[in-house]
Order: sequence, then C-alpha cells, then structure tokens
Amino acid sequence: MEIVENVLVVGDKQMVADLFHPVVMGHGGLPRLRTVIAPGGAKSGHTMGMRLCAFQEMGIHASRFDAGLATSAGSYNMVGYCAEQTHLISTMYQELSWLNPKVFLSALRGDHLGLLYLEKNLREMLDVETFKKCHMDLTIGLSDLKANLFLHKAKEADDIFDLMYASSALFPIVPGRVIKGVYSIDGGFTRRSLMAHWMRHILREISQEQEMDVLFLANRPHPSHRNWLTDWFEEYVLWGVMYLALARYPELLRGARSIDLKMRKAAEVFGRKHPRIRMCALYPMPDENIYPNEWRRYILQHRGERTRQRTEKFLKALKPIREI
Repeated sequence: MEIVENVLVVGDKQMVADLFHPVVMGHGGLPRLRTVIAPGGAKSGHTMGMRLCAFQEMGIHASRFDAGLATSAGSYNMVGYCAEQTHLISTMYQELSWLNPKVFLSALRGDHLGLLYLEKNLREMLDVETFKKCHMDLTIGLSDLKANLFLHKAKEADDIFDLMYASSALFPIVPGRVIKGVYSIDGGFTRRSLMAHWMRHILREISQEQEMDVLFLANRPHPSHRNWLTDWFEEYVLWGVMYLALARYPELLRGARSIDLKMRKAAEVFGRKHPRIRMCALYPMPDENIYPNEWRRYILQHRGERTRQRTEKFLKALKPIREI
C-alpha cells in the first residue's frame, strides 16, 4: 500500500501506467486482458465518476479495457465511461439532491432517491450508440429477492436504462425491475462476491497462457483509513434504517450486512500477488469521502473535484515519458 499524489494505491501501480499503451503483452506472448471493476455505493459513486473523468481527460478511454464489471452506482459510471460521457454522469450525481426542486417534486411522487428522474434524463442525453460501439465488454450484476446473483451483458440488454435502474434499486425503498424474467434489484444485496464469481468466469474463458490485469475503483476510503468516529451516522443510523426496511427479507438483509466484509476482503486480495494476474485498487483519501446518502451539492462538487484533480496528478506521475 502506498500513497501517490494523494491517491491510495493497493497493488501494482505499473498496471495503471500501462493503460497509456494501447496493448501490453504478457509473458506468454499474448496481450494482457485488461479489466476494471466498478462497485456501488449510491451517492459515493460520484467519487468513481470523477476519477473516470480524469482517466478520460488523460486519454485512458473505456476501450483500453477488454472487460468490466459494475453494479449499483458503478453501472451508471461505467456505461457513461463507455459512452464517452463521464462528465454527464458526474453532473447528474450533483443534481440528485432534494435541494433540487425537480428532484424534490419527483420524490413527492414516490421517486425517493431520484432514480426515475435520473433515468428520464439519461434516456434523453446518453449516447447509446457510442456505448454499444465501445470495445469494453461490460457486465452488470443484479440480485433477486433471495439474494441470488445474476450477471448480464450490458450491450445485450433489451433496455440498458432498465438494467442500470435495477442494478441500483435499493429495495424495498426503491422497487426493482423485471430483467430477463427475474424481478431484479441492487447487485450489492447478493450473498456471493460479484467480483470473485466474475473473475473466475473470465479465467475459465481465456487461454491458460494469457495473463490478466484487474483495476478496482473504490468509492470509499480504504478500511484502514476510515474514521469510525466521524462515520457514526452512516454506520448506525443509515444501516439501522436498512435493517428495518429489510426485516421481511432475511436473505437480502444478510447480503446487505456482508457488504463491508466483502470490501475488506477485496482490500486484502488486491494487496497480494497472484499468478497470471496483476491487481491494483485505487482508494480515495478520507477528505474525499462522500456518504452514500449525501445530498449537499457543495460537498459533492468540492470533494468530487478534489478526486478528479488528484487522479489527474496521479496519472501524470505514472505516464511514461516518450524518448526522442
């Protein structure tokens, strides 16, 4: 673990530096399979969105990755990244506030978290054609009401907006959507690890000689940098509300309670060396932390911009210098 230009890095940062190259060969003589993982986190997804803005501004477009996995807020971020509209998604995060009269009116009509407002705007503005042409094979994870895991190819979806909405549906506060015949909700409720299941699936599909890179874009600070004293509201009040809401759905409650454990395990996994796999996780610093239920627009703006600027400096520090 190290801090480079105020970005906490766990794993092999050379993997990020290599993203400036269109292709990087592995030891087996085959191109390395580049993958990216985008977790959820509701409004804290703005952190990842601004990091992706910096990636795009620095010339690291979504097509540099062969495959991606996303759920919840990560789904919006990765679809926007593939559509070359990262700034659009980041702007929408800032607008999703009850201080926004349009969002407030939508909430009064039952759209409590503003997801219907978000869907309506994205249907009008998202460049779906560019998204579909992107090289990245994006997979979006969902859960059913028994916390079973379902993986969907984003470009094969009947309606990408339905898929994104279902992936971020914090049931029962936000109703889910029927996707491929299954009533589907936020993938964070799953009992199994989305990341582990997806990576095993990819490794079974590729040649044993091919090597793989995995980039994890965390929305929240590393567990060792979390301030549990200042995060008391989120840890007790917010989760208390979730426990009450899920009282009738024990499987979903167990899945929700496992989220922190999964994130801690992910932090451990990315700190180890693995055969055939280079892994790197990027974490925000505590002064960039955005709560999942953050509604203050100035917090979203200032902390998000801080993440973007730091990521830009981080990438400039890693960018290879061309020899003349």
